[in-house]
Amino acid sequence: MKITAHYDFDGDKKKVIDSLVYKCIGNVDYFLETMPDLTYCKLLERRDDPDGKIFVKLEMCAHGQIPKAAQKLVRPEMLTWQEISMWDPAIEQYKFKIKTKYFTNQFHFTGYWGYKELDNGKTRQFCDSEVNVKVPLIGPIVEKAIGPALKKNWDENFVMVKKMFGI
Repeated sequence: MKITAHYDFDGDKKKVIDSLVYKCIGNVDYFLETMPDLTYCKLLERRDDPDGKIFVKLEMCAHGQIPKAAQKLVRPEMLTWQEISMWDPAIEQYKFKIKTKYFTNQFHFTGYWGYKELDNGKTRQFCDSEVNVKVPLIGPIVEKAIGPALKKNWDENFVMVKKMFGI
């Protein structure tokens, strides 16, 4: 299932990228502040290459949002994942891959965030991603649940970061 989104920010591309990439990439406090579903977020690795590429590996968990009764069945490890990403300034893209701790062979989520300066002094941030849940019968149901939930989180994040960075 493809998941796409775009958000228009007030500011030129340099200002928006400085805010949304350079101030946020690998910033655990940023993720915890702007993603209320997270129970924890930990920076596992960050590498800044001479060509400007930034490689980041984060570990995240959203177990706290599961109802207490279900938490006995759905352990935190089952809702823990790594985001493995790279910012490439040459093409102004932030590519990401999600690797779950459980169901690694059944769950695949990849994509990228890009930036385009608009004529009106605004900059568009856009995402093109794909989630695949390879479980017979329930895979498409899970994908249809993930898509809207993710889009809702992105929409809420857009409102927060506009205020946070004044863009």
